[in-house]
Amino acid sequence: MAADARRWWIAGSNDWGEALPLSETGGHVAVVARGVRRGESTLTLDRRAGGPLDPLTDSASVGGLTLPLNMEATERDLYLASAARRRILRLDQASGELKSWIGLEPLGLRRTARAVVLTRARDLLIAAEHKRSRLVALHAGAPAVIDAITLPARVLDLVGTDTGHVLILGQTSDATRLWCWLPGSDAPGAIDEVPAATPSAEPARLLRDDAGRVYVFDAAKARVRALPVEHSQWQPIDEVLDRFAPLPVLIEAHGSSGWRMRIPPANATRPLIWPAPANWPAYDADGRRLELEPDAPAGAPPYVANGTIQIGPLDGRLPRMGWDRIELEIESLGSSTALELRTRAADTTDAAAALIEWSLPHRLNEQAGIDGNSRVDFAVLSSPARYLWLDLKLIGGSASPSIKSITAYYPRGGLVDYLPLVFRETDQDTRFLERFVTTLERSWDPLEQAVSDFDRELRPETASKPMLDYLGAWLDQPMELEWNVPARRHAVQHSAKYLLQRGTPAAVQAALRLHLANRWGLVPDSLGETPFLWEHFRSRVPLHASTGDDAQASGRLFGAEVLRRLRLGSSTLGDGTLRDVGTPETDHVTIDARRFSVFVPRTLVPTADDVRQLRNVLAHEQPADTSGELVFIEPRMRIGVQSTLGVDSILGVYPTARLAQSAEQAEDAPAARLDYDCLLSDPEPGPRPGTPALGRDTSTIPIRLT
Repeated sequence: MAADARRWWIAGSNDWGEALPLSETGGHVAVVARGVRRGESTLTLDRRAGGPLDPLTDSASVGGLTLPLNMEATERDLYLASAARRRILRLDQASGELKSWIGLEPLGLRRTARAVVLTRARDLLIAAEHKRSRLVALHAGAPAVIDAITLPARVLDLVGTDTGHVLILGQTSDATRLWCWLPGSDAPGAIDEVPAATPSAEPARLLRDDAGRVYVFDAAKARVRALPVEHSQWQPIDEVLDRFAPLPVLIEAHGSSGWRMRIPPANATRPLIWPAPANWPAYDADGRRLELEPDAPAGAPPYVANGTIQIGPLDGRLPRMGWDRIELEIESLGSSTALELRTRAADTTDAAAALIEWSLPHRLNEQAGIDGNSRVDFAVLSSPARYLWLDLKLIGGSASPSIKSITAYYPRGGLVDYLPLVFRETDQDTRFLERFVTTLERSWDPLEQAVSDFDRELRPETASKPMLDYLGAWLDQPMELEWNVPARRHAVQHSAKYLLQRGTPAAVQAALRLHLANRWGLVPDSLGETPFLWEHFRSRVPLHASTGDDAQASGRLFGAEVLRRLRLGSSTLGDGTLRDVGTPETDHVTIDARRFSVFVPRTLVPTADDVRQLRNVLAHEQPADTSGELVFIEPRMRIGVQSTLGVDSILGVYPTARLAQSAEQAEDAPAARLDYDCLLSDPEPGPRPGTPALGRDTSTIPIRLT
């Protein structure tokens, strides 16, 4: 591309062209859309009225904006609560089947509960009785109960936040209110009263968009109100549709239960399309497998058949401007969808310009092999002129093309400017030559862009994800697959900071802290001095047990039984061991040399997989001639064993007595041991103390009890 090339960039941030003023005339670009929805981030077809994406007809998922009340999804798991089967089911990724995870009775939910509401808050799964008041918080990785409360209101819906709080939409006898609850803390408190859109209607759902914003949805008029409600007004739900990420499953209307879901394979394209392929397993609202006929009706298509959007005029500033190309940033172009683009150009913007014919259309469909998040450009076939108009047609029905931005580049130049004048005459052949040479020139653009961005890619603060992995390999910093981009930036910054200190206690401690912080989505500094590293030589037994000469001459200051050395005349057969660690006089030094312990709160490593990963990090970071061990700290103070405040002791809630272990519990959740880590009754009646939170500000880590 030529160095002085200019462009018009059209996207949701500038209202798809409506907010763009013309450079000299003072007017604005006009936009005419028919059957096309101009969202904040994408350009798609309108949703068909009465289709599966219509919030008024699909009450289970509110038009595909949220999962049904009794479903919740994490990054790796899918949960479904069945009140009829009295179970919470979890999707088994290997087999693609919904399998039993935990019963509702152990959670304290009533046997007569008609429905169960699910949500998640960080790594917790929250279950509540619909139209009742019981809420339970448990680990999403293992069915271990964290906390349970009774709300002074009927629960309508729940939504979790990134800070670990749970927002509750509850109905009291006189009003609909919002409540906020942090599992492990005090009882929830009412934070707001939700006004109804109409005197007879009440809000039906809580919706959380892709950016974490929460809305109250009124099903009577398909309106939403953002939180906090005192600073917002009711607005049509169409205005916020573009803010929600596609659901991980397809929700379809079905029979008396109201809906069914179709679970796609892991490699399915997003967003999902209707009708779902016959090989996608189907389940009803209670998690029962459905056997569907291959030609089962799919219902109305979710999108209109086609739509168009016309944008213009775009000002090229000079008469007879040679417009170069139009680039489309495509988010998705699935099966049965297509795009058509055509242009027209004129030197004026009066009525005569509307009489100019459109150019031949460029067509793009699924046969072009376009994947998601691709950029495709088309040459401008119109004759050179100052002003340019665009006409983009979207074709779909069962799915919709999704456009993220449109960019018009001008002027057409570059290498053609260096050709002899005879090749730059304004005729049809010259215009073809310009487009042909420009196509070759654009193959160099990635190289030029890579050179200009190389300095930015070397900085952890601005590097891309592939470059962060490359920098981590330079610095010998392993990257976990589940780490997001901020976590990888922290890892590269940590490696660069401690590169010259590898193997020191500070570097080992920082590496473990980095792993734990990334595991919980925290900033490493928020963990303070956790985990704590203690070198054993600092707690050696003094050489002189007393000041008397007899003690020093006795030869028992350290104790021969510590290393159990084999001694002639005093050791029995099979009682002693041969050791090559120096002489008995230096045993009190060598027994503690090159050994250290790392004290880690058990709440940071709740599962066996977490323990394994942390041990791998320790093995990677510790010097080869040292021996380190992990010591897991639980909320128990044992004098002489675990009793050093600030090092190997933490405070927690009263543990729950569980004398047996079910088959569904994780292997790292043993049954409680009497007189060690459980109480059969409280020594004093009254409320139990709350669970302390680890972290800083609102970043909390739940206390895990077994």
